[in-house]
Amino acid sequence: MKRQYSDEELTAFLDGELPFDKAALVEKAVSENDELCTRLEALRVGKSVFLAAADDALRSSPDYSAPKVSGSDFSFARIAQYAAILLVGIVLGTALPIFWGDKPNETTWMRAVADYQLLYVEETLADASQSDAKTTEIFNRFGAQHGLELAEMRNLPKLQFKRAQILGYEGRPLLQIAYATQSGQPVALCIVRVDEQDRKLSKRAYGALPAYEWVKDGNGFILIGEMSEAEMKLAVDAALNVSG
Repeated sequence: MKRQYSDEELTAFLDGELPFDKAALVEKAVSENDELCTRLEALRVGKSVFLAAADDALRSSPDYSAPKVSGSDFSFARIAQYAAILLVGIVLGTALPIFWGDKPNETTWMRAVADYQLLYVEETLADASQSDAKTTEIFNRFGAQHGLELAEMRNLPKLQFKRAQILGYEGRPLLQIAYATQSGQPVALCIVRVDEQDRKLSKRAYGALPAYEWVKDGNGFILIGEMSEAEMKLAVDAALNVSG
């Protein structure tokens, strides 16, 4: 008998809130069940429609900086407009975190990294290579800017180093170190400067991709990719030693 999934579970899957083992089961079920795939897509589209409607309500609302509540302005239409503003405010403050999966303490750059990593497939890194000189140059330049010694990041256990590259997030350099598992699956360790206090190691999933995240000395770290829990923990422990 096929497992039945609620809308709440499917929404949690879309928002990356399911543990990666459960997310993997959902992904497998969706690939094998056209009806479930249709439901998932409807939830995805529904979120987009909801956000568009909220934007429209804001654009059509009156200028709140100078409200009038007397005379001819005090009409049902005027009340309806202000009610729309209030409703949108309540929705934006409470409901959208549920739709987006953005918890109050979730760092947006990590979700951006996860969305990028979801585009990677086994072929992406199959032929990737980088000279030692180029890797050293990137590690030294980024490390000097961020107070990090990165040479040992080449040698995370159970992972084959592929390349390092400097990306960017909101004007800040973001280092992506790309690896492949022994079975060829892409994995990435990304680092960027963040305005946050130190945050202990935490585990979560973005769709079917497991990830570990932490913040140390003003640098945010995320290791993300499809690999076993035991192997990921080995790689994370090694990365933690390097990051301090």
